[in-house]
Amino acid sequence: MSKLRLFVLLLSLFTPNAFAEENPDYLPTPPGEGVIPSKPAPAPKAKARPRPQISQTYSYKPVSIGLLAGWSKPMGSSTSGTSARLGWGGEFGYKIQDNIGLGIYYLSSSGTVTDTLADFNVTCYGLDSTFFFGGRGAYFGARAGLSSVGISLGALSATTNPFSFGGKVGYDYAFNSGLSLGVEGNLMFFAKSSNAGLTSEAFQLLNIFAAIRYWF
Repeated sequence: MSKLRLFVLLLSLFTPNAFAEENPDYLPTPPGEGVIPSKPAPAPKAKARPRPQISQTYSYKPVSIGLLAGWSKPMGSSTSGTSARLGWGGEFGYKIQDNIGLGIYYLSSSGTVTDTLADFNVTCYGLDSTFFFGGRGAYFGARAGLSSVGISLGALSATTNPFSFGGKVGYDYAFNSGLSLGVEGNLMFFAKSSNAGLTSEAFQLLNIFAAIRYWF
């Protein structure tokens, strides 16, 4: 056998067709298979969302109920001789914005006139507006409404109902529980008023109160 025929014979034995004929169960690997893939690139990390900032002023609690109590003193020429006395009151408020609130109030002050020992009692009630610095803490505001001024001596008594208005300034220290403790000063003005022959002259009422409020 010539060298050329021997070379052709050997070449035919090692061609894929010849190998497939001798191995019918053999399936050639498709292109691209059998190759170990490279490690996939890591997915990009999602950006962390910023945590919401909770105001330390507790502005998320807009409703408040408060109690006021402390020192109260009528002032003015028509109230000469009246003594300082205990004053107290209550209020209900709602914040229409983070630093603006509206509400209602009730204040009361009772005592005697030193010269005559007559009772001199004052109550006032009406609408209240408040501006808060930073949502809670320091504040100032205004009050306006009606009032009742009563004088009684023994079996004799008379009452007038003057218009009253005034301003307030204060500071609250808030706790996480929703309670706040503070101090408030307010000055109320009472207009001249008459009723059944009795005239109450214009006067003022100065109050220095401790305040406790619950916010929810």
